[in-house]
This record gives sequence, structure tokens and C-alpha cells, in this order.
Amino acid sequence: MSGSLVPIPRRELGRAGFENVPAIIGRAGEAAAWRFVEFFAATIRNPNTRAAYAQAVAQFFAWCERHRIQTLDGIRPVVVAA
Repeated sequence: MSGSLVPIPRRELGRAGFENVPAIIGRAGEAAAWRFVEFFAATIRNPNTRAAYAQAVAQFFAWCERHRIQTLDGIRPVVVAA
């Protein structure tokens, strides 16, 4: 997955514990990066659950990249089902 990570757009996100976000999120812009970070940092309080979700999300976005889905708009319900 390291090839599909991009640096976060602002230093404040790095201070939140995220130095990289999935490339699809990075291409969506700073607001998307913030929402991604907020979901993991604020919504999921249990560290084990957060780690499991982060791993699942990383696998999903890596799958998207392998299948040339490069924008959030390209992720449709049928893509998630696949």
C-alpha cells in the first residue's frame, strides 16, 4: 500500500497522527483528508477497532488503485460489493 499513499496536505493533519492518507483521499483535497482523519481519530475511540478499520480501509483503497479507481466519485455500491 505504500505506493498508494500520499503526503497529507497540511502540517496540522500530521500532528493529528496522520502523515499519509490513501491516494484517493489525497486527490479529493484537504477537506476529504480532514474528514478521513476525523473519522479515525475522533469517531473510533477503541485503538484495536481503529487499527482493524484502518487495515480494512487500506486494503479497500489498495484494491481500488489496482482496479484503476482513482477518485471517490468512482466508488459506487457495485465497487464496494466487488
